[in-house]
Amino acid sequence: MAQMAPWLIILLVLLGCALFAVTIAGLGKMYYGDTSTTVDSKPSDAQASYMREVRARNQIAIMHKMPRAHMQRSYTNYTDYSSATGAC
Repeated sequence: MAQMAPWLIILLVLLGCALFAVTIAGLGKMYYGDTSTTVDSKPSDAQASYMREVRARNQIAIMHKMPRAHMQRSYTNYTDYSSATGAC
C-alpha cells in the first residue's frame, strides 16, 4: 500500500471506532432489550373484559366438574370391597 496521508489514517480510525460503538450498542440492545420504553401494567378494557369472561367460564366449568368428581369418589368408597374383612 502506498503512503497514506496522516489525516486519512485518523479519519479511518475514527470511522472504525464509530462503527465499533454502534455495533456494541446494537448488541447490547439485542441482549438486554429496549429499556427506554415504559410498560403499562394495567390491561386495556378489552383485555380486562376478555380475562373476566375467561375466568367466569373457568369457574363455571370447575363448578360443573366438582359434583361429578365427588360422586365418583363417594361411589368408589362404597363399592370398594378389596379391604373388606372376612372376604372369601
